[in-house]
Amino acid sequence: MSDNETRTITPMASGDASRKRGRWSAWSRRTKMVVVGGTIAGVAIVAAAASYGIYYGAGHRALPGTMIGQTSVSGMTRGEITQMISHAEKSHKLTVTGEGLNTKTASLADLGVHVDANKTASQALAGNGSLSNYFSAPFVDTRIRPVLTWDDATLNAFASSLTEGVDGAFPATEPSVHADEAAGKFVAVDGKKGHGVAPSSLLKGAESVIGTDADYTLKTTLGDIEPMKTLDDANKLAEQANSLLSPAVTVSVGDSTATPDVKQRMSWVNVPAIGQEATTATLNTDAVKQWVDAAAKPLLVTRVDGSRYVNEKGDVVLEKVKAVDGVNVANGDAVTQGIVTSLSDGKAYTGAFETAVNKAEWKDTVIAAGAEKLAYPAAPGEKWIDINLSTRTTTAYEGATVVRGPVYMVPGAPETPTVTGRFAVERKVRSDTMRGFNADGTPYKTENVPYATYFYQGYALHGAPWRSSFGPGAAGGSHGCINLPVGEAGWFYNWAPTGTVVVSHF
Repeated sequence: MSDNETRTITPMASGDASRKRGRWSAWSRRTKMVVVGGTIAGVAIVAAAASYGIYYGAGHRALPGTMIGQTSVSGMTRGEITQMISHAEKSHKLTVTGEGLNTKTASLADLGVHVDANKTASQALAGNGSLSNYFSAPFVDTRIRPVLTWDDATLNAFASSLTEGVDGAFPATEPSVHADEAAGKFVAVDGKKGHGVAPSSLLKGAESVIGTDADYTLKTTLGDIEPMKTLDDANKLAEQANSLLSPAVTVSVGDSTATPDVKQRMSWVNVPAIGQEATTATLNTDAVKQWVDAAAKPLLVTRVDGSRYVNEKGDVVLEKVKAVDGVNVANGDAVTQGIVTSLSDGKAYTGAFETAVNKAEWKDTVIAAGAEKLAYPAAPGEKWIDINLSTRTTTAYEGATVVRGPVYMVPGAPETPTVTGRFAVERKVRSDTMRGFNADGTPYKTENVPYATYFYQGYALHGAPWRSSFGPGAAGGSHGCINLPVGEAGWFYNWAPTGTVVVSHF
């Protein structure tokens, strides 16, 4: 178009302009509503997701769809889950019935079964660790089996009770590990099938008790019972037990060495029955210690404290018992623990005993001068009575000094001799009735025996008014007592208090 051309513009009618403005305004309003609505929905979704995450994640609750057996634990905390499991374990029972069986009802404890509530709860809450599980959980059921532990002996005994008295029923024999001393190793022995109710079916029944949170009836039948463990399990245990026998053990004992033989080593190993968990042979520390103590014996010396008699100046006048220093092994426990630790780690052990001296002590007793030559080494001034059965005399001493006697007496007859040894006055009776038995077994009774000074059971020094002579030439003998003239018996009775030493000897 040239500069001289004329441009013609046709004005828009007022109605058209008004319609266009209306359409734009409506579109603008709808757009704003959509944007605002979408924003609100987004905020709501985010808020809902946040609440969902906080409730289950931060609240440590089981995700939707989580079930233990047939019981929902969705939204439950660990404490709530463990409480539910513990309640079910203690409150509900399993009834086992079936054709030809003895119907029995038992608690899980009666079965020897225990539910590990904490481990079961951990499995129920395991899904909380993955972000994707929070999105899939509402659409997927997650079933958890209760984690059980059990005592094999109790479980097997209950299974056997169901078929007690039933012809042809017998329990399965589990694989085991035995010590073969001839071969010098542990060997695996395979299990054998049984016929009856399988213990494994009882475990499933126990799971159902927990999984339904109610009493449960298990219907079962007689059938072949496979051992719950395999020969492979036994072989692994035998191999592990034998690994404790391989490393060498050497202990220096002074100038020699001690090494346990294979039989001894096998006695150290505890091989348990094969259980439901990983079973491990271990070393018996007490058994190892017994061998260590026996190996150390050549080094041991028993301490003996000495005993000496000394005079009032402190000079040794007689060594009654010689003092001997003791020798102990100072590191016996350390050697024992070293053997156990080394063998458990698969390593050889070399060690040596260390000894310690236990110094003996002397016990000195002060005695009267010259008392070391007498039948009793009395302290200075100590009262004591000497009964000499060879000379038939009785003498009273204070220390080493004679204060009465020797006094002639009559001791027991050969058939009823007087006791010998060191005694002490036990009791005194001014006038006594003595009873006993003659050598032929017939009883005797003597009344009004004067001045009875008892020094051992029924043995006493006493007056014998029925005798006219005493000493070596006197006739006859007593029933074991020391017969004295009445006057002499009275003197000893009055002079010797209770506790006075009495020495009877030849």
